[in-house]
Amino acid sequence: VWYAYGMPWSGSSGEYINRRVPISCIVCLNRGLQNTVQPLSIFDGTIRLMQRIFAPVWPGELQNQAFNYCEELSSEIPVLDFYCKPDLE
Repeated sequence: VWYAYGMPWSGSSGEYINRRVPISCIVCLNRGLQNTVQPLSIFDGTIRLMQRIFAPVWPGELQNQAFNYCEELSSEIPVLDFYCKPDLE
């Protein structure tokens, strides 16, 4: 089971929750002309996750481990591309 954990800072929202919850899917938010959602392939999901984690940028074992974790995660948990309009809909 993969878990998400609360962050120790709240960012601009002023809200944070210090707890652990199981991950059912990962949603990558994008601004779009209409509201749509697309599942990503394992490869594309892995690339999206690698772009969003704190991993070493230099080649080596730690970067390989980060890639392997992202690949494993995207093969077990759906990664979705969500395009949305900047409105209440």
